[in-house]
Amino acid sequence: MASTIRSSIESLGEAISEAAHPKQYPINRDIAQSEHGLDVRTSLLPGVGQGLFAVRKFKKGDPIGSFAGKVLKEEKVKRLSQEEREFVLTGFVNNMSVDASRDSNMLTRYIRESAEQNLNAEFVRMPKEYVAVVVATRDIEAGEEIYAKHS
Repeated sequence: MASTIRSSIESLGEAISEAAHPKQYPINRDIAQSEHGLDVRTSLLPGVGQGLFAVRKFKKGDPIGSFAGKVLKEEKVKRLSQEEREFVLTGFVNNMSVDASRDSNMLTRYIRESAEQNLNAEFVRMPKEYVAVVVATRDIEAGEEIYAKHS
């Protein structure tokens, strides 16, 4: 499956290079829904706040979006409160992490973790750019919440 996902990402060509400098999602939520097929709503997981939902079908291997933000060293992440870590993605080279907390238009920051059987997406890290591309690991129907492991 990893090779299928990798092939899908490599076939995106320019999209990968754009992931290093992701476009801002529009502030207008209606435009965000129609252009990106995503919406932020109350998560189906109790007590976690907002989650990211598909408003169109994504096929296995489809890119869902990119995750980018401020690059943080491991020491800085350790000093953050649990609340401040909510939008931090770990697991980059040299123990670096990416913090998307300051970019409310980065819709992929609302992807939640869930039980293994519920996972339907994966953060594929681009180590040199400190960016991750979110890829569907199975078909995702419109209305489904998107779940992926963060570490």
